[in-house]
Amino acid sequence: MAAADRAARARAWPELSGGAPTTPAGAQLVADLRRVDGEHQEHLRQIVAERGWPSRSMVGEDGAHAAWLLAQHAPDHGFQRHVLKLLQARLADGEVAARDVAWLTDRVLVHEGERQRFGTQYFVGWAGTGAGARRVETLQAVDDIDEVNRRRMALGLGPARIPPDGIDAEPRRRPP
Repeated sequence: MAAADRAARARAWPELSGGAPTTPAGAQLVADLRRVDGEHQEHLRQIVAERGWPSRSMVGEDGAHAAWLLAQHAPDHGFQRHVLKLLQARLADGEVAARDVAWLTDRVLVHEGERQRFGTQYFVGWAGTGAGARRVETLQAVDDIDEVNRRRMALGLGPARIPPDGIDAEPRRRPP
């Protein structure tokens, strides 16, 4: 499923990185991605309900990371919050990767219109229109960049990448 997730994203990325799809074919790629995300979410929801979170000891490092990837891209933000609690509960016993918890924490916070704690989420879109339009990339709002980088270093992540367009001053609520 993780391979299908990555493949669907690779196909749809040109459409997603520029804002809304501009062609019917692009709209279909994005619709296909949303369908894949929904199917994977439901499959992961069933696994979690029947067996609990797919931890390192249960499915190995790659399997645990693949499960996180599906949760990270799940369309249901309530499900993401639920998974985040499961991951946080398994962090101390080493059954989940701290980086996965950091990324999902930020994803949930951004979806809720809050500031990030680990600086993992970026906004990509366009500024201007027509020939003057340019691609914009910003780090979504963080609580304090120095504190974010301290948290990242504690997890073995490098410092947050600050894109040329900077850091959003205020949180952007992601569309549902």
